[in-house]
Amino acid sequence: FKKPAPPLMEKEKEHPGAKSRAPPLMMPETNELCIQRAEERHTEANGVFKDGDFKKSMMLYEEVLKMTEGTVFHGTDDDGAELVAKAIALRTKALLNLALCGLKLEKPDAERVIELCEEVLTRDPKNVNALFRSGKAHAELEKYYDADELLTRAVHADPQNATVRQELLAMRKRFRSDRKKANETFNGMFGRGQGFASEDRDNAEKATMSNDDKYECIVPPEKNTRAAADSPLAEADGHLQGGRLEAAIIAYEAALQQTAAKGDWSEHFAVYVKLARVYMDLDCEKQAMRALGMILDGSKWHPEAAAAH
Repeated sequence: FKKPAPPLMEKEKEHPGAKSRAPPLMMPETNELCIQRAEERHTEANGVFKDGDFKKSMMLYEEVLKMTEGTVFHGTDDDGAELVAKAIALRTKALLNLALCGLKLEKPDAERVIELCEEVLTRDPKNVNALFRSGKAHAELEKYYDADELLTRAVHADPQNATVRQELLAMRKRFRSDRKKANETFNGMFGRGQGFASEDRDNAEKATMSNDDKYECIVPPEKNTRAAADSPLAEADGHLQGGRLEAAIIAYEAALQQTAAKGDWSEHFAVYVKLARVYMDLDCEKQAMRALGMILDGSKWHPEAAAAH
C-alpha cells in the first residue's frame, strides 16, 4: 500500500497553459575578455608558425581575426580608446602574419594575401610589411605593374630595408625576362610571313587573308577559346596589366569577334587600338600597323561598319 503524494503547495501548483521556465541567459563575453583570449590564440599561432606548420598557424590566426573583428569595428564607448587600439594592434599583427603564411605555402594563396594586406593598408598606408607582402603576392600573380608600385612604396617608406630593395630588383629582373621572352616569341612569329597563324585553314581562305594590310590573328578565330568568355576585353586588360602579353592579345582578338558579332563597331575599332599598343610595346611594328590599318580603312574589311567611320 502506497502513501498518496503530498499535495502541492499553492505556489508550486501548476496552472493550465503555464509556460516552462526559460534557462538563465548567458552573459555575453566582454570585449576585454575576448581580446585576452585572442592574445593567447595569437601566441599559440606564433609557436606553431615557428615549428613550420603554416596551415595550422593560418587557422589559428584566422580565429584571432574573428575574435577581434567586433571590438575593432563595433567598439562601444564603454570599451575606451585604449581597448580598441589594443584590438586593432593585435588584429594588424594577425593579418600580417597570416599574409606571411599565405606566401610560404607550397602554392601561395596570393589573392588572400592581397586581401589581408589591403585591410592593413586601409588603416596604415605606409605599413612596410603590408606593402612588401602585397607586392610579392601581386608578382606571384604576374601583376608586375601593381607589384612594382607596392614594392616601390615599401622602399620609400623604409629606404634602409635591404630585403625590400632586393625584392624590388628581383621582381623587375623577372619582369624584364618575361618581357624579353614575349618579344622573341612574337617577333619570331611575325618573321614567318603572312598567314603564320592560319596554317590549318584551307588554301582559299589563306589567299584571302594574305593581304599585307590586313591584321592576322595569332590564333584562328574559330579556335580562340576566349571568344565564348563573358568579358574577353576585361580579361585582356587584366592580362596586359600583369605583363601576360600573349594571353592579352588572344583575349583582345576574342573581343574583336564579339564586338563584330554585335555590330558594336566603335568598341570593335577601340580594341584594335589596344592591340596596336601591345604590338608597339613588343617592337612588332608591322603587326601594329596592320591593327591601326583596320581602323583607318575599316570599311574595306567590314563594309557594314562604314556607318561607324
